[in-house]
Amino acid sequence: MIYEKEGDVGGAVLPCGWVLDPVTEKVRMYYGAADTCIALATASLSDLLQYIEFSPAVK
Repeated sequence: MIYEKEGDVGGAVLPCGWVLDPVTEKVRMYYGAADTCIALATASLSDLLQYIEFSPAVK
């Protein structure tokens, strides 16, 4: 998204926190985008854990 790429710190995503709804198992992740706004991303807990498990290690 454009608001994540342009700002004081372009291309940066700054994690702010997350909330898990135990009934629906949906995760809401709040983050600062390019140092200009706060955004919200959502995912199912199982999808998020699978993504983390199979993501390549950062070197």
